[in-house]
Amino acid sequence: MPLTTEEIANAVVELIESLNISTIRTDLARSILEVANNLMGGFGVETVTCGEDECQYVNMGDAYKVTLMWDHNGDLTVGSWGDWMEEQECKHTEATGDIRCGYCGEFTACPGAWHDTRCTHCGHNVASGEIMPEPKDEDEESESSSEESESSSEE
Repeated sequence: MPLTTEEIANAVVELIESLNISTIRTDLARSILEVANNLMGGFGVETVTCGEDECQYVNMGDAYKVTLMWDHNGDLTVGSWGDWMEEQECKHTEATGDIRCGYCGEFTACPGAWHDTRCTHCGHNVASGEIMPEPKDEDEESESSSEESESSSEE
C-alpha cells in the first residue's frame, strides 16, 4: 500500500531531524521540498507571504491539505499552508491592529468597526468590497462648514 502524503512529509521531517540540522537554509529547504514534491505527487513548490513572514510548501492542490512546509524561521514542518496563513494573519493583526482587506488582500489600518473600514490600498470596504468615498481632511471639513455658516448668515 503506498504511503500517504502526510506519511511522506513526516518521514522527510524525521530524516532531517536525524541529521541534527537545527535550522535549514533557504537553498537546502528548496531542494528538500522539490524532492518531497516528486515523492508526494505534488504540483510544485510555492511560496506564500503574510506581512514579513514567508512559507514555502509543496502544493498539493488544496490550501488545507497536509503537506511539507518550510517557514521563515528555518523550520521544516508538516501541516497545511492554509492553516499557516490563518495563524500568521492572526499574529499580524494582534501585533499591529491591521486587518486584511477582503477585496485586495492587503493589510490596512482598522481604526473602528472592521465592517466600516476603508482599505487604504484599494479604497474598497474591507467587508463588502464596495468602493468607499475618500475621507475628508479635517481642514476641508472645517472650511466647508464655515462656508455653509457664512452663506446661511448672508440670507
